[in-house]
Amino acid sequence: MKFRSITGWMRGCGLGPVIFAALAAVIAFSPQRAIAQEVPLTRIAQIYGISADPFGEEILYLASERGFFSVGPDGLAQRLSPGTNKFTGFAADPSRSGRFIAAGDATGGTADTLLVTEDFGRSWAAIAVATPPPAFLTLDTFTFDPKQMTGASDAIYRTFDGGLTWVSPGPVPGAVADLAISARYADTLFAGTTTGLFFSQDGGQSWKLALAEGRPTSMVQTMADGRVFAFVIGQGLYVGGDSGEIWALLAAADMFDGALLHLVGNFGGTLFAVTQFMKVLTSDDGGRTWASFMR
Repeated sequence: MKFRSITGWMRGCGLGPVIFAALAAVIAFSPQRAIAQEVPLTRIAQIYGISADPFGEEILYLASERGFFSVGPDGLAQRLSPGTNKFTGFAADPSRSGRFIAAGDATGGTADTLLVTEDFGRSWAAIAVATPPPAFLTLDTFTFDPKQMTGASDAIYRTFDGGLTWVSPGPVPGAVADLAISARYADTLFAGTTTGLFFSQDGGQSWKLALAEGRPTSMVQTMADGRVFAFVIGQGLYVGGDSGEIWALLAAADMFDGALLHLVGNFGGTLFAVTQFMKVLTSDDGGRTWASFMR
């Protein structure tokens, strides 16, 4: 799962000053939503990332400018933490309930620190990184080994020890809006950029065009079964495999309220997505049709 900040990227695509970022893989979590304050989902103006309950319960976790929330189809978002953290990159540990790693600053300062929470964002602590990389625009974990993470900022960065040390295998393939690691192959990466979707099979040392040459790709998300979802602005939602070579258009762009920024799924096959105008959608047919999450 990942969380990203792509304000400047979207401005470069001519989509206006929308502030957001994207959280994409799946975590195991406690279904209890223990909080003290409820906020209508429609009042959360900036959703920076989402995480779905992998076991089928229709509960989402939202990272927003107002804090960290859980929300169900009733549309009432329950606050788990206040909105004091400023994040630029965010990844969930798929093996640990409630554990997230973020690039940002828990005190509201500059986003040059790696943080970890073990309690669904209620509290955060800094990771003792030897040489912190520049603030990540997007961050993702490898499903089978969450100590392996890949992030993008001025270059591609990878860690194999949970974020303590980082190395850069090579440059980014362009202005990156989103980054995803194959759920099956740790060295297979996908990057959505202003000039298309690119993929790497050598851990980011080299890149090839996978889809939509010259078209901005706002979101890319990998699934445990090898599927890869990507949203191409002006075209729509595509699905392919982690070979990066065969793609099919699932849903045309005019089905959505602007570009898709986030997409996650649960083990029951339900997909959840957030548009650039912060509408939360759900699909029960693999992404072909979408409806409002709230009902």
